[in-house]
Amino acid sequence: MNKQDGTICDVGTCAVRPDSVYDVRDIARQMFEGRFSWFDRIDPLVVEGAIPEVRVFYVCGKISNSEQRTFVDCRFHFDSLEMWIGSIQVVACHRGQGVGRQLVRAAEATANALGIEEMRILPTPAAVGFWSKLGFRLAPRSARVMWKSVSSGGFAN
Repeated sequence: MNKQDGTICDVGTCAVRPDSVYDVRDIARQMFEGRFSWFDRIDPLVVEGAIPEVRVFYVCGKISNSEQRTFVDCRFHFDSLEMWIGSIQVVACHRGQGVGRQLVRAAEATANALGIEEMRILPTPAAVGFWSKLGFRLAPRSARVMWKSVSSGGFAN
């Protein structure tokens, strides 16, 4: 997040309440670059919407091919402090190598840096095991939604 002097808050040490979609984009770029080993600055990292709802869509170019894409699609809801992972896809030849886990960890780091308290997903039945391994559990009063608490130290001023 931009401070008054034009510097960026060290998002690794504090959660921030973003003022604009540009703040979210800057933080997402830092988190994906720092957490996802295949991140390349030319990869599509689309951040769109307006506070309080912003979408972050990242396509991993190095391991995508012309027919399939490896990506994660998240929606941040700042009014409820939730992030929903809309979808995640890993090219078949790269499954089982930790790519999906890295994408989720980068999204989780972004959520944490933005002060989001919970991550949620509506997984396919076949993907429940994957999400369980990452610490997601069935949400109370839901038969399908899985959630995970994001540890955050609160909002920075």
